[in-house]
Amino acid sequence: MLPQGVLKSDPYLGTQEIYQRQVEATVPFTRFDAGAHPLQIKVTYQGCAEAGLCYPPISKVLFPGHAAPTAVSTSNPWVNAAILAGGFAFFLAGLTLRKGRKLDLPAA
Repeated sequence: MLPQGVLKSDPYLGTQEIYQRQVEATVPFTRFDAGAHPLQIKVTYQGCAEAGLCYPPISKVLFPGHAAPTAVSTSNPWVNAAILAGGFAFFLAGLTLRKGRKLDLPAA
């Protein structure tokens, strides 16, 4: 459940309920799988400036009851080799797709 926001009149969208800072919400849910699958909640929000400019919507997936997913561990030495090989392959693909075209640099 969302707390009470501030009502604001918008000439295009009509009356909107807004939150000017951070907001916390409570979402009731019932598990039917006895916890067999991780619970995920997708949240989408958007920020707008007082002047009327709105930023693109942002979506995030939350995992309640668990720590946030961590980055892949690089304990395996082949991970770094795979990253370097992928970068090198991308570089070679760029050279191949260039097909003799030269980069025109601006005169100094």
